[in-house]
Amino acid sequence: MTSVRVGQIEAAIDQELDRQAKNGARRIDIHAMAEKIEELLRDGQPGYSPRAQMRSAKRPNELNASNDG
Repeated sequence: MTSVRVGQIEAAIDQELDRQAKNGARRIDIHAMAEKIEELLRDGQPGYSPRAQMRSAKRPNELNASNDG
C-alpha cells in the first residue's frame, strides 16, 4: 500500500513530465523535476507539512457543531 506522500510525489512527477512533454522536451529536465518535488515537499498538502497543517487548522473558538469533526 502506498502512502499519501508517495502518491503526491507521483502526481508531482507526472505533472512535470506532462508539462515537459507538452513543451516538446526531448530529454527529461532533471533540475525542473527536482524543483517540482522540492516545491511539493516544502509546501506540502494539508496534513503533511507542519506549516500547511497549521494554516488549515481551526482554533477552538472557531469550531462549531458543523465543523467540529
